[in-house]
Amino acid sequence: MKKILSYSCLGLNVLLLFVALFENQVQIPSWFSFIGRVHPLVLHLPIGLTLALLLFNSIKPKIDQESFHLILDSLLLILAFTSVVSAFAGIILSFENGYDVETLKNHKYTGIGLSLLVYLIYEFRNKIFTSKLITNLTLILTVVAVGVVGHLGGNITHGEDFLFGEKEAKAPETTFDKFVYPILDQKCKSCHNDKKTKGQLNMSTIEKIKKGGKNGQLWVGNDTLNSHILKRAYLDLEDKKHMPPKGKPQLTNQELLILKKWIQEGAKYDQKLTDLKPSSFFYSLNTTSEVKIAAKSYTFSAASESTLMELSTPFCTIKPIANGSPAVKVNFYVSSKYDPKTLNSLSKIGEQIVSLNLSKMPVTDESFGEISKFQNLEYLNLNQTEITGKGIEKLKNCKKLEVLAIANTKITFEDLQKIMDIPSLKEVYLWETKFTKEQYESLKKSKKRIELGYIPDESETLKLNPPILVNENQILEGNSTITLKHTLQNVDIRYTIDGTVPDSTKSTVYKSPITLKNYGAIKTIATKKGWLASDIKDYYFFKSNIKATNAKLLTKTNPKYPGNGETTLIDRKQGDAVNFKDKNWLGFRENPMEALFDFKKTSSFNGLTISYAENTGQYIMPPVFVDVYIKEAGKHMTHFKKVNIPQLTKMTLNGTKGVDIPLNKTNIEQIKIIIQPISKLPAWHPGKGDKGWFFVDEVFFY
Repeated sequence: MKKILSYSCLGLNVLLLFVALFENQVQIPSWFSFIGRVHPLVLHLPIGLTLALLLFNSIKPKIDQESFHLILDSLLLILAFTSVVSAFAGIILSFENGYDVETLKNHKYTGIGLSLLVYLIYEFRNKIFTSKLITNLTLILTVVAVGVVGHLGGNITHGEDFLFGEKEAKAPETTFDKFVYPILDQKCKSCHNDKKTKGQLNMSTIEKIKKGGKNGQLWVGNDTLNSHILKRAYLDLEDKKHMPPKGKPQLTNQELLILKKWIQEGAKYDQKLTDLKPSSFFYSLNTTSEVKIAAKSYTFSAASESTLMELSTPFCTIKPIANGSPAVKVNFYVSSKYDPKTLNSLSKIGEQIVSLNLSKMPVTDESFGEISKFQNLEYLNLNQTEITGKGIEKLKNCKKLEVLAIANTKITFEDLQKIMDIPSLKEVYLWETKFTKEQYESLKKSKKRIELGYIPDESETLKLNPPILVNENQILEGNSTITLKHTLQNVDIRYTIDGTVPDSTKSTVYKSPITLKNYGAIKTIATKKGWLASDIKDYYFFKSNIKATNAKLLTKTNPKYPGNGETTLIDRKQGDAVNFKDKNWLGFRENPMEALFDFKKTSSFNGLTISYAENTGQYIMPPVFVDVYIKEAGKHMTHFKKVNIPQLTKMTLNGTKGVDIPLNKTNIEQIKIIIQPISKLPAWHPGKGDKGWFFVDEVFFY
């Protein structure tokens, strides 16, 4: 057994060195990536075994020599084996994205060094442990190495100064500091910190939290239904978008309630504990630090698995609200795929449905009859639907209804009044409904919790959210246009398409869908009287009216990033700007990209656009230049143009960008492009001197 472990250590260390030295040429199969996930499980074993080795050596005088060396051999061999397994799993894990490159590189190479060190100690143990001085120096070196590797790993997982952080913490002064940030720190920060920014989200400081991530802001004050963090947290655990991810420590019911209440009370970062009013949820929590949450139990029986499977579709999910509970929650997705017959068929499990989400679906007043059949319904979301309220009184059959969300609908005050006397009803969400001030005041007098969203008074000025892009695809084909919207009413959306910053008073007001002639960015801003203008939001679009019949790569991609081959360049599928293992990306580093495109019918071209990735933290940079060659009908291929690309001068946010090259040519049969990646990263970059990457997902023609 010892020989098998010894040879395994040797083989794995050799393989480890090979992968480390030639990582740019190594491609990890997707089915093999699970080995990387073993790293968090085994990394603590070498730490524990190192401590065990120290303790064991300290009692050497009390053990006879033969027994000491026998146990020492086993301890060192297990330490060497677990170290190399941990290092190998770690280097496989490093092929995933979302980590700070410099910190990852330091952790990776010190981990490999530790693995080699403990293996050499095992091989030369008979010489090392015969001298007290050499033994002590070896043990000190091992402990230091383990500490350094662990510290660098902790920096990746937990952020800067994991091991040598601040010794004294300031007493929290705000509700955010005391109640909210500790939740983010424990459950979210391991994936969203200075060294690891999954989804372009960093939670290491308040300032960085406020910036949000690629999906926008984490929360919207007074708006729990549209707060991104709660949307993700309440998704099914099996859903890929659920946060925290499956396998990570999940938010408890108490933590979810704290986040929800903090958002309901305005998501105020500066709300001091000393200024809390008795009506605040956090007033009593400030002294008890505990929320008692009673688990709901139900007397009805569960629906059969076969029935749930029969009714579930990709656009209508049905899940138990908790493990072992007979109650289910139903969520509808994708408005264009909504089928009223699906709602009708849910009557088969009408007794089990306690939560129904129809937000943004093309639901009309006719649906109240179907919904009223769900007699145990507790939560109903009809936000941004087409209801007006006719027939809403049928919901009185839902005698356990507690929460009703009808925001941004055309419901009338008179129709709403018909259900306000439902005894079980506790919360009604009404923002962006067209009621008069007097009607709102009348509703506030009810014993229900009426959520009106942001209604600023004269003493406060609030900031708008940026405009929202309606288009699901940022590739514009044919006569496709760009549609924008805002969740609030009477908001002016202003925009520019020439690269200039939009002005809140002078820039063009969005009134109808926008047409773009070629690749470009639309810069948008939202304005409304009595509100602060929103942050500027950029959206990038690619024009594609002409499709190549064939694409051929004349140079090889990096073996780690082959995408789906040559068709990746013309399949009209854009790569994920965060996940570069996405098969829609082709990666180049050692070679320039050289590709040839054929066109079956000679065509007139206005231009072409190269869609590429920009992620400075991952060494993914804009190309240095693009060379274009053209073959017109009946002619030889000739050089058309060389375009030098402006280079970056600082670290930037991740994103997909484009190089647009006007052509204005007719009768083109072939186009060849050569794209040169940056050969040396600039002096301002943490990886200065290293080779940069060029990632491309598509070449568009128009």
